[in-house]
Amino acid sequence: MKILFISHDATRTGAPISLLHIIRWFKNNTDYKFINILGRGGPLEAEFRELGETFIFEDIAKERMPWLQSILGKDPWRMLSYKSFLNKIEKFDPQLIYANSVASVDVLV
Repeated sequence: MKILFISHDATRTGAPISLLHIIRWFKNNTDYKFINILGRGGPLEAEFRELGETFIFEDIAKERMPWLQSILGKDPWRMLSYKSFLNKIEKFDPQLIYANSVASVDVLV
């Protein structure tokens, strides 16, 4: 089973913390493969990265929409081209997409 987990961010709030617990359970109790997508980074970002491959959608969007760079700033070490990102998700071919909250919808569209 391949799962794509999506969280709107990596802040110390209910939804991201709950998702971390869910991902930890899957990592410790199954052999499922998964990828994490975070709408934005935050203090829990390192914990998501420890559990599996993690992408920050805001960083990918900055490259796709250069005008956002002037508003959000640029963090080159986390940048990934949008096309490469889409190819990665397509090759991963998730059987389940788990969006942890309605706030994650922005990442899906």
